[in-house]
Amino acid sequence: MTAPELPAHLPALFGRLLARKAADATPAALEVGLAEWLAARDEALTSTEFIDLDAGALLMRASRLLLARWDRLPPDHRLLASAAILYFIETEDEDSDFDIGGLDDDLAVMRWTFGRIGLPWPPA
Repeated sequence: MTAPELPAHLPALFGRLLARKAADATPAALEVGLAEWLAARDEALTSTEFIDLDAGALLMRASRLLLARWDRLPPDHRLLASAAILYFIETEDEDSDFDIGGLDDDLAVMRWTFGRIGLPWPPA
């Protein structure tokens, strides 16, 4: 499967994850990554007050929704879902997730992915 052409506003790392790592990610490994992101967030909260907890909760909800629908997604949508979750759990991506506005790029990736898959944003 060929990865879709990505809009210019999406971070380059998302494209690299889509092209290289997303196909190998399993739902179980992605769940582990989500748990590790939460642990990193909790640790970061001990030294910073700038983490956007609402955005983190929205991204976590979106990731878990994608994983819950995994078996019903066609392969091209699984690839997009995998890349979006991998991007989210990478704390040092376009912007550090734990800085002011650090989840804005993650939100843009996830919002685009939901639109491409045909799911409403934001997830309920």
